[in-house]
Order: sequence, then C-alpha cells, then structure tokens
Amino acid sequence: MKKRIFAVLFAMMMLAGCGGADEHEDHDHAEGQKQEVAADDAASQFLQSLPAEFPEESAVSEGFFTINDGVVSNQEVWDAFAEFVENGEEAEVVVCQYTTKGGAVLDYVTHHADGTIEVVTDTTRDGYNDEKSILKPVETYTDLKVFENFSLQEGGTAYTVCVLSDNPELTADDFRTHWINMTAEENHIYMLFVI
Repeated sequence: MKKRIFAVLFAMMMLAGCGGADEHEDHDHAEGQKQEVAADDAASQFLQSLPAEFPEESAVSEGFFTINDGVVSNQEVWDAFAEFVENGEEAEVVVCQYTTKGGAVLDYVTHHADGTIEVVTDTTRDGYNDEKSILKPVETYTDLKVFENFSLQEGGTAYTVCVLSDNPELTADDFRTHWINMTAEENHIYMLFVI
C-alpha cells in the first residue's frame, strides 16, 4: 500500500547567487511557469494547487518537513519517510525550504519499491525572478544519502545535507568536489536539502 507523507526542505545554498525582483513580477513569472507542466503529472498538480503565497505556517500546518533559517518543523515526517526508504517501501514526501528572500522551494519526492526516487521541484515561489524559478519535470535518481557535519571547506560551518544521485558509492568528499567544481548537475547529483 502506498504511503503518503509530506515534508519540506531544500538547499538555500543552491539559490544564493540568484537575483531578485519585485513581488508582482515574481507572481506573474510563477503563474506562467506553472502552465507549462503536463496536466497528468500528479506531483506537479499537487504543487500547483498550493497558494502562490506559501508562508512557513502553511507548510507546517500541511505537515511538511519545513526548514527556515536552520529551524526545522515536522522532523518526524522526514524520519518516517527515511524509514520507508530504508525498508524499500513506497512513500511520498514534500520537502520545503525557505530561501533568503523568504520564498518557499518545494520538492515532491516519491520513493518506489524498486528503489528509484522521483522528484518534482517547484521553485516558482522562491522569491527570485530568473530562469531557475520554474516547476521542473520529474527527475529520477537511484540513491539518497544524508551527510551530517558536512562543510564546503575545512573548518567551515557544518551542515546536514541530503543528496540524491545515481551513485550508491557517492561520499561526502565526492559531493564536496562536485559542488565546488559546479559539476553536480552534469553528474546527476541533486542537493535536496541543507540544515
């Protein structure tokens, strides 16, 4: 039986270099991008059904695993999802994290019994107005890893990061190298969240 769980988080570091614009332009841009998604995509439809303005209180009340400036809500939702993944069971979770602009980034994550992990990413509410602020089509990965005490440089601030990839042998050092060299995307590596 398919289990549905919702959670929220994403990597603010991935958006640190984005430029902003006024709220009216952000809303118009988000609405235009949402129309490009196929109508039969359930995850995309769910993300589109959420309000254009999506404050932290809404994410928490929806039961999402929510991260805002390092503060986490609904940790038990992510923990339950992670347990289903570990047991090879089907499960779904929505991960939402807030950017420095105060906007929500949403990832609808589905783990299948065959071990594949599908993700639909919605950055249309991220508070930025650029080519990255879109509702992306489904991406499929085969591995989920959580690296604790992860830092980009020796002695740097330590974070917990969740990474999706197609490489079960991916280490924290491998991910650090790809991140610094900006080769993560070309190697089909996605940072799902950072705390």
